[in-house]
Amino acid sequence: MRKLSEQFGNIEIVLLGDIFDLIRTQKYYESEGEPFTEEKIKETKREVMAEILVDHVAFFETLRRFMEQPEHALR
Repeated sequence: MRKLSEQFGNIEIVLLGDIFDLIRTQKYYESEGEPFTEEKIKETKREVMAEILVDHVAFFETLRRFMEQPEHALR
């Protein structure tokens, strides 16, 4: 992204579709036998998202640095 910024200046990244698949994960399959109440689904998604944040620090750090540039946009 740094090279693109230097070459083109304004850059807009558009994220289409599911960036994070919160359902088809190991945690989802581990709890498959449990009743799927609204609260259980929310709890599982929160756990999965917490793991994603920990496991993909470099990705989120790159997005953060990208967004710090005023000529960049994330949609």
